[in-house]
Amino acid sequence: MFSSGQLAAATRTASSPTEIDTIALGDLAPDPGWRRPVLLDADLLVLVTNGHGTAELDFRPLPCRPGTLLRAHPGQVLRCAGPQLDATVVRWSPGALRGLDVDADAPPAYRQLAGEDEDAMINEVSQLAVDCHRHRGVPAAGDLLRHQLAVLLLRLALLTGPQPEARGEAATFHRFWQEVEHGYQRTRRVEDYAARLGCSVRTLTRACLAVTGRSAKQVIDDRVALQASRLLAATDAPIARIGRRLGFPERPTSAGSSPGRSGSARGPSAPPASSRCRPGSCVPGGPPSRPAAPARHDDRVQISARGDYAVRAALSLAAAYPSLLSTQAIAAQQDMPRKFLEAILADLRRAGIVRAQRGAEGGYTLTRPPGEITIGSILRTVDGPLAGVRGLRPEETRYEGAAENLPRLWVAVRAAVRQVVDEVTLAEMASGKLPGHVRKLIAQPDAWEPR
Repeated sequence: MFSSGQLAAATRTASSPTEIDTIALGDLAPDPGWRRPVLLDADLLVLVTNGHGTAELDFRPLPCRPGTLLRAHPGQVLRCAGPQLDATVVRWSPGALRGLDVDADAPPAYRQLAGEDEDAMINEVSQLAVDCHRHRGVPAAGDLLRHQLAVLLLRLALLTGPQPEARGEAATFHRFWQEVEHGYQRTRRVEDYAARLGCSVRTLTRACLAVTGRSAKQVIDDRVALQASRLLAATDAPIARIGRRLGFPERPTSAGSSPGRSGSARGPSAPPASSRCRPGSCVPGGPPSRPAAPARHDDRVQISARGDYAVRAALSLAAAYPSLLSTQAIAAQQDMPRKFLEAILADLRRAGIVRAQRGAEGGYTLTRPPGEITIGSILRTVDGPLAGVRGLRPEETRYEGAAENLPRLWVAVRAAVRQVVDEVTLAEMASGKLPGHVRKLIAQPDAWEPR
């Protein structure tokens, strides 16, 4: 395996953390366009705070929007697409959690937070970022940051819920996978792993088939192919060098050819097609699984914490209009993290909903009277489209057979949401004098009942 010090300068991540630090997402990439993946050399938690885009973690595309949380490990490759995608990155070195009873691997690779869960994570990450900046270089602050990181990981573990103890074939596979992670560069023989675990080749194959649908040999080959794909995509190392490190045989070349990165030059033979890690067939940071279903997202029509904050901030500005209101005053009124409030106000300013004035008496105010700004315009500014289905707009969905008419229903759902949020202004919300059709919805007997 190549250490980060052996990578070309163009592919290194930002300077390694002293132990725990927070950085912006853009600081991870050597170029703003993320033209190639970055090979990570530290543990990461990435909390998306603004914009919509896609992150590729070990070549697996993951839709991102405010509230998306990614957990990445050293050795994985990360690439983010979407120029408007902003995130706070918590980064730590392997020894940062020494002596603390916390499982840093418990959080899933991908999770879409919402509601109180998103609020809690925003507060934890925001405070950690503030303390990292405020106490940078102060030795005594190390324990504070370590415990804050432990609390953050424990909170994530609680969101995930207790995991059932692996038994039988699942336990055998888990032990096998751990051995493969540590030994795939030395051996690809199933017999060697069986001997190390004190079981038969048949037992390992049966366990792998039960958990992943692939044989033990295919699981090993998939892991080797994933590592080859990481190094080929994120480093400038020659193919021959990567192949030697991973144990691929050398392929002779014709006279006159010169070594290089090209597959036609002298280098390792490619892994067989059956062993290549297909998109979605390997779980980032964990063992391979059955061919993955589309990533699960919370596609219910809901108001994110970011949308809630934006509307509440706008209502504070509406109440003060046309006077200016400072971020500190808004944060105090609405009891929200100032760091994330500033990011939300920046979005609203770019959208032309608010304007800022600098100076001792500066602050923010609405660019138009509150009666001319709808709730829907604010929600779209910070969260994008009001309704989505698997990351698509309702009219973009297509189904066959018995479900072919389903897009019409999704369009109707979006229309219903629009009839509320696009027809209620900040002035009406602040005064409580809502439109008649909205009052009728609120007055329905089951409107306040959870389902």
